[in-house]
Amino acid sequence: MSRWRLLVLTGLIAAPVLFLIAAGSYLLWERGWWFRVWWPMSGCLALAYFLGWRWQRKWKEKDRND
Repeated sequence: MSRWRLLVLTGLIAAPVLFLIAAGSYLLWERGWWFRVWWPMSGCLALAYFLGWRWQRKWKEKDRND
């Protein structure tokens, strides 16, 4: 598949996702919920970062021992 076709498909897939992100962000800001929602989202990102770091470290240690 050519590069321009991949770019078209990527754009068509990304457009609705970006629209929903923007619309949801605006709705949260408009209703004053952004502060309440920000804490759980930040917690999820921090937990994902921690688990990724921990699992990758365990994987590297296991790989060294083999």
